[in-house]
Amino acid sequence: NFSTVAILPVSDTVPLSQFSNELYTSLSWIGPIVLLTSECIRRTLGPKIMELANEYKLSAWLGQQEDQHKIVLYQCD
Repeated sequence: NFSTVAILPVSDTVPLSQFSNELYTSLSWIGPIVLLTSECIRRTLGPKIMELANEYKLSAWLGQQEDQHKIVLYQCD
């Protein structure tokens, strides 16, 4: 059983977004799932969300995503 998955590329030649989207599609039959990227997070919470001053807000929001979804995929960049 897993609920949180970090997706990291092993090299610059890995098609990370394509792989992440295919994994998302493959796992979506299990239940509520979300794919989070840094771009998605900044678009949702604002461009300065990754700054240290916003650490609590970011952590709280990510915790909510993990509570609301059976699986959370973090596409790391």
